[in-house]
Amino acid sequence: MILTRPSYRFHWQDQNEYLVKRYDNAPHFPELNNFPHHVHYPDMVEPFREIGIVEILEIVENEIA
Repeated sequence: MILTRPSYRFHWQDQNEYLVKRYDNAPHFPELNNFPHHVHYPDMVEPFREIGIVEILEIVENEIA
């Protein structure tokens, strides 16, 4: 039996609908370290670790507090 991890996309945008950050594991940046996990910013993409909804909510809470 092969176990596969579910795909995820956590998209965060501001009140004007502009991207703040998007965390995902879509396989479209194979050259990044820690592929396929990464984070999108408005002007760049960086490697990131696998992340879940609880951690995302903690990040958002810390950044807006």
